[in-house]
Amino acid sequence: MRNYIEFILKLLVTSALCTNLCAEECREISKANQRHANWTVSINESGSSCLRSDLKIEDEFDIHAGSIKPNGSPPLDVNASNVSVDLQQHILLSKSAYAQGIVVYSQNNIVLRNGSVQSKGRVSHGVRHDPSGSSYMQTNSNDSSKTCRVVYPPCEDISYLYAINKLPPKYQDANITIDNMNIFATYRGVMLADNHNTIRNSTIEVDDNTAIYLMGQYPVIENNTIIIHSNKNNNTEYQKKWNIQIKDGAIKLRDAQGGIIRNNRIIYRGGLFGGKAPVAINLLDSKDVVIEGNTIEGFESLVRENGDTSYTQNNNTLK
Repeated sequence: MRNYIEFILKLLVTSALCTNLCAEECREISKANQRHANWTVSINESGSSCLRSDLKIEDEFDIHAGSIKPNGSPPLDVNASNVSVDLQQHILLSKSAYAQGIVVYSQNNIVLRNGSVQSKGRVSHGVRHDPSGSSYMQTNSNDSSKTCRVVYPPCEDISYLYAINKLPPKYQDANITIDNMNIFATYRGVMLADNHNTIRNSTIEVDDNTAIYLMGQYPVIENNTIIIHSNKNNNTEYQKKWNIQIKDGAIKLRDAQGGIIRNNRIIYRGGLFGGKAPVAINLLDSKDVVIEGNTIEGFESLVRENGDTSYTQNNNTLK
């Protein structure tokens, strides 16, 4: 009996210590951190953060202008490296015209997990990270200032083979991981740049043609459900705005040497008379990509190759 009591006491002490340590290690963030009811919550320090409430951003009525003022700020942004964010099943909701759910600035070693992002503006991103390296190509031999940045829509389908110096863009290491997330956006669910980014165990759904767009080497996309609702290029507001023909796929990779796409379910849902979407995976200047164990539903073909690209595929099912 004495041993049993000692065991229970030790267990209680250990539990209390763990609770205190967890509280210290995981910095709480919530809508209480918003300086204004419709402002972004920013993470500016390294370490672990836990979301304790839903966060929401909406367009605001501008009293002076007498009209709605678009608010493109995200509910959450990350301005530090070496950050882990546990959303704890909470929702980040953005209903602005050009909505963004989470923006990661030029940082590295970021983990986003266990929650939902809903970006419901006319043209929106779920999670976005732009390149931090020299991700430019010189496209005009008479003017070295005429460069094309790979995140700029008219440039994203231009191969480095058409650049003046015929050198691929340069990327730094980002090491961003998205794990166990549910992401919806009207335009693109996830857009990440730089090397060593991972998306796993998540559901990514968009109204447009491309759910995931990754730029940079050694990306991993595994064990996800990926859903698109559009199968027509030049048929969405974003593409009409820029007057461009984007070569889309549900997954789109560029400069993605050594990429891995495996064990995903990739679905086109276009309605009863929507036909099929052209291609599930679009590769540009991406060598030695491995595509394996994916289930493809509602697409005419598995892969479109562009530029300096090579891949191997195994055990994929096209329905």
